[in-house]
Amino acid sequence: MLKAAKRNLNKATRNHNMSLNLKSSWLH
Repeated sequence: MLKAAKRNLNKATRNHNMSLNLKSSWLH
């Protein structure tokens, strides 16, 4: 259960980073 939560957190972080990268690419 803790592993699943960690995996979900990693997924959310990755999605967040991807959206940040998209935003920064739009800005530049």
